[in-house]
Amino acid sequence: MKKRLISSAVGLGLLAVVVWKFEGLLLNAILFIVCLAVSYEVVMTFAGGMNLPLIFVASIFYAVNLFFEVDLIYSSAVLIFSFGAIATFSKGKLKIVRILASALILILFSTCFNSILFIRADSANPADGRFFFLFGLGLAWINDTFAYLIGRKFGKRKLCPAISPNKTIEGSVGGLSVSVIILTAIYFIYTKASSSSVFSSFNDVLSLIVVAVIIFIGSLIEMTGDLIFSCIKRELEIKDFGRIMPGHGGILDRFDGAVFTVSYIAFCLFIFNSLV
Repeated sequence: MKKRLISSAVGLGLLAVVVWKFEGLLLNAILFIVCLAVSYEVVMTFAGGMNLPLIFVASIFYAVNLFFEVDLIYSSAVLIFSFGAIATFSKGKLKIVRILASALILILFSTCFNSILFIRADSANPADGRFFFLFGLGLAWINDTFAYLIGRKFGKRKLCPAISPNKTIEGSVGGLSVSVIILTAIYFIYTKASSSSVFSSFNDVLSLIVVAVIIFIGSLIEMTGDLIFSCIKRELEIKDFGRIMPGHGGILDRFDGAVFTVSYIAFCLFIFNSLV
C-alpha cells in the first residue's frame, strides 16, 4: 500500500505538471499518448493479450475526442459497437462481456481527460482552471493517503474485506474528514490570495459550506471508485492492470480514484456555471 501511495503521488504529480505547464494542441497530444498507454493496458487485461483491432479502434476513439471534440455520447456508441463486433467475429477467442467492459473503462478515462480540458477551458481565469484541476487530483490523493495512514494506526473494522481487505471503516472516515478540512482550507486560502472564487455569488461562509459538501461527496466517490477497480481486479484475478511502473502497477492502478474525482469536479463546475 505504501508503494501504491508513493507511485500514485509520482503519477499524479507528473500529470499535474503536464496540465499546469502545457495547453492547446500540445496538451491534447500528451494526453493522447497517455490514452494510448491506457488502451494497451485495458486491451491486454481484458482481451488476455495483444489485439491490434481493439487497440486501433481505441486509438481512433481517443483521437476524435481529444482533437476533434466529437460528442462523447456518439463516439462511445461507436466504440461499444466496434468492440462488440470485434468480439462477436473473433470465433470465440474474445469474451464479449469482458470486451464490452473494457470499452466502458476506456470511456471512463476519456470522460476524465475531456474533463481536464473542460476545467482548463471553462474557467474565465486560467489560474482557476489549473487550481480546480489540482483540486480534483488532491481530492483523490489526500483521501487515499490519510485513509491509509489513519487506517494503519487506528483501523479495526474492515470496510469491504472481500474486495479490499486492507481498507478499514476508521481509515475511510479519517481520510474523508481530513480531505474536507485540508481542501476546504486550501480553497479558502486560494480565494483570499487570488481574489477569485467560482462561488462568488455566495457569501464567504456559504461558499465554504458548498465547497465542504462538494469535497465530502467527492471523497465518497473516490473511495467507491477505488473499490470498483479493486472489485474488477478481483473478478479478473489479477493484482495490477499493468506494469508500466515495475512493482507498482500500471496507469489504471495509479489513477483509479483520480479518474472519478477529476470528472466529478468538472461536473460540479458545469452544474454551477449552468445555474448562475
